[in-house]
Amino acid sequence: MPNPQKLFDESTELAENALYEESWLRLVEAIELWRKAGATDKAVTALLKAAEYHKAAARWQIALDCYQLLLKLRPVSLQLRAGALDSMARIYLLLGQLELSEANYLQASRIAEQVGDRSMKAELMASLAALCARSGRYKEATAYLRKAQLFQPAQANGRKAATRQLVGQVYYLLGQFQKAREAFEQALSLNRRTGADREAESLLLCYLSNIHLKFDQKDLALDCAMRALTIAVSLQSIEAQCRAQLAMARAQRALAKNREALKSYYLAFSLIEMQALYITVDDLKVMFLEDDRQMAHRELASLLLLMGKDEEAFDVYEHARSRATLDLLAESSRSRKKQATPEQLENLKALASAIAHLSKLIKDPRLSEQERLKSQAELKKAQERRKNLLQEIQLGQLRRFTKPATLKQVQAAMLGPDDVLIEIFLSESRSNAWIITSRSFTSIALPGSEEIEEKVLRYIEAISAEPNALYMGQALTTQRELAKQLFDLLLGSSRRLLAPDSRLIVVADGVLCYLPFDTLVNNEKYLIEDHSIVYVPSASVLGLLQQRAMSRVMNGKLDLLAFGNPAFAVVGKPDGDRKGNSKAGAAQSYQPTYLPPLLGSEREVKEIGALFPPDRGRIYLGKHATEEALKGEQLRRYRRIHFATHGLSDERIPVRSCLVFARGKNPKEDGFLQVSEIVELDLECDLVVLSACRTGRGKLLRGEGIVGLARAFLYSGAQSCIVTLRAVSDVATADFMIGFYKHLTADAGTALALRQAKLEMLAGKLTRHPYYWAFFVLIGASN
Repeated sequence: MPNPQKLFDESTELAENALYEESWLRLVEAIELWRKAGATDKAVTALLKAAEYHKAAARWQIALDCYQLLLKLRPVSLQLRAGALDSMARIYLLLGQLELSEANYLQASRIAEQVGDRSMKAELMASLAALCARSGRYKEATAYLRKAQLFQPAQANGRKAATRQLVGQVYYLLGQFQKAREAFEQALSLNRRTGADREAESLLLCYLSNIHLKFDQKDLALDCAMRALTIAVSLQSIEAQCRAQLAMARAQRALAKNREALKSYYLAFSLIEMQALYITVDDLKVMFLEDDRQMAHRELASLLLLMGKDEEAFDVYEHARSRATLDLLAESSRSRKKQATPEQLENLKALASAIAHLSKLIKDPRLSEQERLKSQAELKKAQERRKNLLQEIQLGQLRRFTKPATLKQVQAAMLGPDDVLIEIFLSESRSNAWIITSRSFTSIALPGSEEIEEKVLRYIEAISAEPNALYMGQALTTQRELAKQLFDLLLGSSRRLLAPDSRLIVVADGVLCYLPFDTLVNNEKYLIEDHSIVYVPSASVLGLLQQRAMSRVMNGKLDLLAFGNPAFAVVGKPDGDRKGNSKAGAAQSYQPTYLPPLLGSEREVKEIGALFPPDRGRIYLGKHATEEALKGEQLRRYRRIHFATHGLSDERIPVRSCLVFARGKNPKEDGFLQVSEIVELDLECDLVVLSACRTGRGKLLRGEGIVGLARAFLYSGAQSCIVTLRAVSDVATADFMIGFYKHLTADAGTALALRQAKLEMLAGKLTRHPYYWAFFVLIGASN
């Protein structure tokens, strides 16, 4: 029978050699053996040790898996369970998964109350306060803060320091900077008394550096950042070094030490990239990159623009926008990368053996001093070779990712002679628009984000209300005037670059992701009258989709798979999925409500289906339009997939967004096709049409664009998606979609067919207002 301790030691050694999958298998085997032998305490100790090891190396997913495995063990004390939940909550918070973090904090809090641990209760209340403040729930944050302060007197210095740190974070997020400074200074003083948590000390110094900048105390800010970095380097903590480098960069920029700030930003990015290597789950990865890399890259892009380095600023911003999306598009969520070549694995094993032998040898008392020094030198060399080899493996993983495109690559490979790429960057002090063709690059300074956002939101509101037919002329006059003003604000300086009949490829930022650029007015005409318009998450994603299209063979595929007017049930909490987890769709996000039938969508699907030969497609209507019907199809057989149904958009947690189907007979399928399920579909199609309300909406991540249903279909193999950005009339949608498919079947490309459908609506007496046609947009590569 295998020895569990030996298996655990082997697991640790494999992890040290970057063989994480094999390491995990050994660990699980060891835990199971200890469990069967009744040695739960040894299993718990091993899991906690493994979790801390992987946390220190920023391998968050493995650490989470360790805690999850611990929670399944019996018996485990309530205090240990609470501690594991607390640790998981902290990881989820770090990764930006606020809902998962909150759920774990609340569960840990209930246990702390059950066992009467007032000290832990205080810290958990402060953690919840910080989480609520971070997500803008300030009233709840204040309530949790009061509870934390009520329990805090019971705390020892170590735990009190952690709680004061969290209190400071809450005040910081609430904008009460003086109170935040006092809390951070108290936490720093308490922490230094114990000296137990040097990483917390580094973090506190970073917070104080940011606080000093709020009070224009730039030299103090730089001093705190330098002290934080010194501690972080001594700890060899990637996370702490990253935070400290960013604090350094901000202080240096405030002191107008721009060159030093550039260096600090780039050092921070290298550390962020290293952390990103270890995150493999989509929603974890994107959120992590939003909070750290996105903010840092945006700050650097702004600094480069200030320094007149416009092309370099574009490259930095494009890198930030595209990286997470590219990683996930480039490799299926079902595929697994080998982490090292066979040769590298053999070298790692040989080095591990040599290091173990030399480590043991230098402790041998029989060695002479000269022999000991020689062995120590050999050990140092072996450790250095191992470190270099591990870095080589990591860089190899990076190279396997699709790299974001540079400006020169965008111009050379991704833009045709009639393409104009418009990429807009919103920033507090100065925004920017880059207008790029295959032959030119123009950088245009725009106002700060607040001014742009205010005007864009006012405009979207103006075109979102269905116009009264009696006052159509007045409504259009108002709309067109606002559209002119918005065009002048965003693109007026680039008017000469927008040649008629050119294709506009828009990479929008922030609230601009919800703006239909088609409706902007230039030279008394809507942009859609002169241009086909396509939206992409980034120029690099466009390039990858184009490359993917070149490797596909569409001949022989069926023309259409369509679903329309599902027989809806009451929307409530969906059932668990086949893995036993709560499916994200409507659970906790959508209150029970009645979804009305979409009679127009039934007509829509029938008339679209009639445009194709009967043997070239398949449609599902009413009670037959089920989730299990979709998953039962060989989806790679179809060129186009059309959904005419309700879409439920969760803008706070985009992974919960879903399309709604009829409930079928299979109890494993609840009728909610969520983002997490969409990315597992096996598609190879030209187009997915989401003819549903607000299917283009999702959470706005700075730099990533909209995260939601459209991106999920691009992941799963679609070349492009047509989505709607707001609620659209059932009847108007049906008319529009039927017109679009008529042009598509007449051999018009997707972008051109969409444009022609819009021009037809624009020519109508009652449908010429943008309300009826503007919010259907094409995302991705178009033919």
